[in-house]
Amino acid sequence: MSEANINSTQPLRLVDQRTMEKIFAVTDARGISREAIRVPLAGEGEGRIHLATDGTWEIVVPAAGALEPFLATLERTLSGMARE
Repeated sequence: MSEANINSTQPLRLVDQRTMEKIFAVTDARGISREAIRVPLAGEGEGRIHLATDGTWEIVVPAAGALEPFLATLERTLSGMARE
């Protein structure tokens, strides 16, 4: 990758305490243990929510853009899983 391409990319979203508090607000409301959540420190793509075979949730925030739409998706996803 050339230096010009590196400089033209959007800044990478890093997960800070404020972001974790917003994620925990959603997961705590669903009764999900904080020990059952994995959140990588760097955002990736559009983000993703995945229930691993070991029962832990992997929550990857989007690399850029507003976080609120992703949090709404997280809430809907967790609500849907609770009904199954």
